[in-house]
Amino acid sequence: MPMRSLLVTLALSLLLAPPLSAQEPYGEALRHFETHVRPLLVGHCLGCHGPTRVEGGLRLDSAAAIAAGGDSGVLLVPGRADESLLIEAVERHGDLAMPPERPLESDEIAALRRWVDDGAAWPEGSDGRGADLTAEHWAFLPIANEPTPIDAGPSDALRPLDRFLDDARRPLGLPVVGPADRTALLRRLTYDLTGLPPERSDVAAFERDERPDAYERQVDRLLASAKFGEQWGRHWLDVARYADNKGYVFFEQQKYPWAWAYRDWVVQALDRDLPYDRFLLEQLAADRLTDDPDPARLAALGFLTVGGHFINNTHDIVDDRIDAVTRGLTGLTLACCRCHDHKYDPLTQADYYALYGIFASSYEPLVPPSLDRPGDPTSPTEYEQELQRRQEDLESFVAGKVAGLAESGRRRVDEYLLAVHERRHHPAAEEFMLIADPNDINPAMITRYEAYLREKTDERHPVWGPWHRFADRNEAAAEGEPLDPNDAERSGWSPGIVAALTRDEPTSVAALAAAYGRLFRAIDDRRRGAAADDATTANESSPEETSNDDLLSGLSDTELGLLEAELFGSGVPAVVPAQLDWGFLSLFPDRATQGEYDKRLKAVEAQLGSPEAPVRAMALLDRPEPVDSAIFLRGNPNRPGEIVPRSVPIPGAAERIPVANGSGRLELALGLIDPSHPLTDRVWVNRVWMHLFGDPLVSTPGDFGLRSDPPVQRRLLDHLTVRLRDGDRSTKRLIRELVSSAAYRRSSESSAAGEGIDPENRFWWRQNRKRLSFEAMRDTLLALGGRLSDRRGGPAEPGLEPFGNRRTIYAFVDRLDFAPLMARFDVPDPSATAVERTETTVPPQALFWLNHPEVLQLASETSAMARRELNASPPTDAEFDERRIEALAERIWQRQPSESERSACREFLKRERSGEPPTDEAATEAVWERLTHALLMSNGTIFVD
Repeated sequence: MPMRSLLVTLALSLLLAPPLSAQEPYGEALRHFETHVRPLLVGHCLGCHGPTRVEGGLRLDSAAAIAAGGDSGVLLVPGRADESLLIEAVERHGDLAMPPERPLESDEIAALRRWVDDGAAWPEGSDGRGADLTAEHWAFLPIANEPTPIDAGPSDALRPLDRFLDDARRPLGLPVVGPADRTALLRRLTYDLTGLPPERSDVAAFERDERPDAYERQVDRLLASAKFGEQWGRHWLDVARYADNKGYVFFEQQKYPWAWAYRDWVVQALDRDLPYDRFLLEQLAADRLTDDPDPARLAALGFLTVGGHFINNTHDIVDDRIDAVTRGLTGLTLACCRCHDHKYDPLTQADYYALYGIFASSYEPLVPPSLDRPGDPTSPTEYEQELQRRQEDLESFVAGKVAGLAESGRRRVDEYLLAVHERRHHPAAEEFMLIADPNDINPAMITRYEAYLREKTDERHPVWGPWHRFADRNEAAAEGEPLDPNDAERSGWSPGIVAALTRDEPTSVAALAAAYGRLFRAIDDRRRGAAADDATTANESSPEETSNDDLLSGLSDTELGLLEAELFGSGVPAVVPAQLDWGFLSLFPDRATQGEYDKRLKAVEAQLGSPEAPVRAMALLDRPEPVDSAIFLRGNPNRPGEIVPRSVPIPGAAERIPVANGSGRLELALGLIDPSHPLTDRVWVNRVWMHLFGDPLVSTPGDFGLRSDPPVQRRLLDHLTVRLRDGDRSTKRLIRELVSSAAYRRSSESSAAGEGIDPENRFWWRQNRKRLSFEAMRDTLLALGGRLSDRRGGPAEPGLEPFGNRRTIYAFVDRLDFAPLMARFDVPDPSATAVERTETTVPPQALFWLNHPEVLQLASETSAMARRELNASPPTDAEFDERRIEALAERIWQRQPSESERSACREFLKRERSGEPPTDEAATEAVWERLTHALLMSNGTIFVD
């Protein structure tokens, strides 16, 4: 049966599956499908029978698509695998051979058999409506320029966004609360924009300012403050999974010497209001931009490189970068596609590995570029000369070892073929990390040959076809049916190559491997001779070389080219990249090599960290030869499937954006910031709203996929996104618009009418009360105690125990041993991108604020500051307590205490004094320090109204 006819079979019968037996519940069949069958279809079939390419008129990506059929008959009979041509095809009986490139593994065929025998179960919901759902999903639709609703009655609407909210509330009859008082409003605004409490003088000035634009002046002042970048930079560093070290690593420095340079770039970029599209562009591809010669922009690439190193696992490092870009910037959980197509969203493994190739084609240089402008290259300093010497020593060592390994891959092909054949019976893990003898064949090279030969399993391959046919039929130690040279023509093999391999009529796998070894050594000798410019003349040829000439004499130029390509072509086992990272160490598991590498690497790192060393960018650069990635079947890099060209997936687009040159990071960045991208700007607007209003417009800020709830205020989200774009993607302009709205300026006080209609405040009839983050609370304590330094930037410093005197954003973040104090207060672990913080209330939080010596000391310092301010105009004894209570409230809350608060303070003092005022000054101050501590820990301090 022609294959095109064969392919349709599945279509006509997949939905006709008989009921499953009681012994195999439907849920178990679906688990088998999701675990074993779907990854197999994704890895081997959907490249030709999926949404982007449909051969034979057949798609295999949904039950409905399969049922629709293709160009021929039925592929399977549900419940009867032995009668199904699908099984006949994958078992490669007769003329049926699918997949065409290479046969499936026996366990994969068994999984398909079980699936068919159990009724070919397919999950409900996988009904071919994926494209329709994608087209209809709100987040994948183009951003709409929504018309501003007409003001239909009395309203406090100050901005168009207020009209959108009014328009949504009106049908509900939902009343709004009034505006916050000026003191509460300035405190809210100051914390939201700077992360610190307002100065009392600023509050007093604002309360006295009767100009109509008094509030707008405060907004402009705070947006221009140098503290703005520190506050909003902290928000961004959560997304960037910022930390000052790599986590668990082998054979490399654990600390990031220059992570702080990226942190400072973020702070400065936000301070100067770098447009959001440029903000992203530089973080993804600053090295590819030619419009700015300043090397300082290279620090932006820390967004990609500041993540963990995951015990040097390259695949996990790339996965982390894919997640940071897709979930962090576009709200898509593409990392779910590492092992299988996304269960819910229109994202495939091919999309994931299209991006994988982009990041695999980039590398972190051993010596990152300096952030200083380059000096005179003809007059290097003594430091630069020593660094170059150490770097060359390491590079020379690596190049020599890699060259030796590549030679082993060319000269010992027979031994590697036998080792791969032996692995059919023994797992590769048994030998991969052995401490190899210098004369042993290399375990990593065995793995390279194994993966490569798995890609070349088609028995019609002109070079490897004879090996696969013979090896499949014979064992290494057994006599078997010899290869017939006459098979070459009908098998698609090259006649000259087959003749060379069968000169000695090999009858065992070992004999055939030896024939391959001789043939490839002859090819290697021939290439060496050409490279040596015929230094050895024909008259001086050795007997072995003469033998080589005899062996190769029957080969055509085309056949010689085919053999050379298997030794020297792109992607073959013997072409080994010289990588100065874990890629090198994984090639050499012997301790001697790793020890020599470690010694040389540490010498370079020591020079890079010397006092005279310049600050460097944690850059990611393009490899000289970019590579496309294979799909890893079930996420296993040792089981490569179809090759996916480097490209950029765009939700809702018919095709991915192709990569023109280089790694593709520039195309990725340009694709994300293109106005046609439906997600990037929406996601940013949603997060800016979340930081100012407490809750996001889209309730899942890290997931805008099909499982996300549509925002109640969808028209408002699109309106604000258009406003962001019309405003040159200025984040400060967007913030100014949001905080100038009536919605932002409302009181956080509740009302019975509002709670009865909208208890979750989805229509923003009041402002949300927000709890200070750990960073804001710590910085507040330092500021109120008079200890907070204005020094900005520079290397990270210890800032937790003890607190020190700098803002928390400058504290050292330890990914390897994440501070329990940070975790206790919901600071996200930097092991992954964090787009939203959880908020917990647990006893250890209160116990820390109540009992920690650092907090008690800051309470003492705050009390002393208030006392010094009071001494500037000392009160009489009779009014001392009242004035000091006022001074504390003004310092801590930036306002006068209410009468109930005054009364509570009086009662506190009375209780602490036990009816008798202390007689000595130390005892007196201890009472006031305890009151100060109580006020610092009150809701009036910890929460922003």
